[in-house]
Amino acid sequence: MSQGSVGDCWLLSGISALAEFEGAIRRIFRRTDDLEARPKEGANLYTVTLWDLPSWREVDVAVDERLVRTADGRSLVGCKMSGEGELWVCYLEKALAAH
Repeated sequence: MSQGSVGDCWLLSGISALAEFEGAIRRIFRRTDDLEARPKEGANLYTVTLWDLPSWREVDVAVDERLVRTADGRSLVGCKMSGEGELWVCYLEKALAAH
C-alpha cells in the first residue's frame, strides 16, 4: 500500500491493520456480486459496507472503478495500487471519502 498526495496516512495505516485479520477485507466487500470474478468487461461497481457512527448501523457505499489521476495522468491522486496490481485499497479509500 502506498500513499498518494491526499495525506491520509492515518487511514491507510488503519486499512493495513484491518487487512491483517483473515476475511476482514472480504467482509467489507461482501455485498459486491461476483467479487472473485472481478474485474469484468464494462463498468464495474463495488459495494463497500462501512460502519456509520452517527446512526450506529452498517451502510453500503457503491463506488465505480474510476480513480482520480494527477494532471499529467501518470499516477493516482489517492493511494496507489499494490505491487501485485490490487486496487481494493483504492476502492475502499474512495468509498470512505464518499461516505
